[in-house]
Amino acid sequence: MAVCCTLLALCGAVLTFRSPKRRVLAVQSGAFVGLVGYLLLIWDRPVLAAILPSSSVIVLGNWLPLWACFFVGIYLATTGKVGCRQIALSVFAFCFSAFSVVSPMFGEAPECHATSESVAFQYQTSPYTCSAACAVTLLRLHGISATEQEMAELCLTRQGTHWMGVYRALKLKTAGTGWDVVVEQLGAKQKPTSASSPGLLALSFDLTAFPTGLDHGFSNATGHSVVSLGTAGPGYVDIFDPSPDFGFEKWGDGIWQATSNGVLLKLVSRDRKFEAVARVRARVRSARQLYHLALR
Repeated sequence: MAVCCTLLALCGAVLTFRSPKRRVLAVQSGAFVGLVGYLLLIWDRPVLAAILPSSSVIVLGNWLPLWACFFVGIYLATTGKVGCRQIALSVFAFCFSAFSVVSPMFGEAPECHATSESVAFQYQTSPYTCSAACAVTLLRLHGISATEQEMAELCLTRQGTHWMGVYRALKLKTAGTGWDVVVEQLGAKQKPTSASSPGLLALSFDLTAFPTGLDHGFSNATGHSVVSLGTAGPGYVDIFDPSPDFGFEKWGDGIWQATSNGVLLKLVSRDRKFEAVARVRARVRSARQLYHLALR
C-alpha cells in the first residue's frame, strides 16, 4: 500500500507537469468519478473479497489512500512551489491515509472465558464477541478446531467486529484445509435461502421496522452476528444466536423485515468432495433435530 501510494503521488505530479491543463482537468474529473464509484459500489462490500480473496482484504481493500495520494501529487505540482501550506496539507493527507490503513490493527481483543471445545456451538463470553463465537461455531461444524479467544484475536475484534475481520479469521483458519471462504451480500429484508448449509450472518437492524409486540431482544441499532442453520418451513430460518440468553431460535418474517443490510459468510469445499459436505450437513441436521425436540 505504501509503494502504491508513493507511485500514485508521483504519477499525479508528473501528469500535472507534462500535460496541458485540459488533460489534467480531465484526469482529475475521471479520478473523482472513480472515487465516487468506489465508495458507492465497492467500499465495505463483499465484492472486495471477490476482487482480493486474501485474509488481508481488510487492509488491501481500503483504496481511499490511493486516491488521496494521487490528488496530493496533483496539488503539489499545480501550486508550483513547496511552502509551509503545501507541506502541511500533504503531511496531513499522508498521515490520514496511513492511519486509515493500519487502524484495524489498533487495540486489543476482549478477554474471553475458556469453554469446552467438545461442543460445536459456542456462546459468546463477552459483550463484543458475537462474531468471534459464530466463527468458532461455523469452523467446528466443518471439523476445524477453534476457540473464542483465538477467533476474537484473528477477527481483530475490539468493541465489535467488522465482517472483513471475520473473513480474515476464517481465511487464516481454513488455509491448508479442504475449505475456503465465500461472502455474499444480503439486502434489506433478505434472508438466507439454503436449506441445510450453515453460514455466519453479520446483520444490521432497523429497530423501528420490528412489528409491534415482537420480542426480538435488540435494544440498539448496532449489528449482531448469528449462525444460520438452514430454512425451517415457509418463512422461517433456524438460527443459533450466541447470546447466552437466546441460543437456538426460529426467525420468521417479523425479524427479517427489520434487517437493513447484512453479509453472509460460508465455507465451501475447495475440491467439492461430497463426503465433506455431507458430514457438515449431518452435523447441522443433528443440531436442528435436537433443537426441535427440545421445543416439544
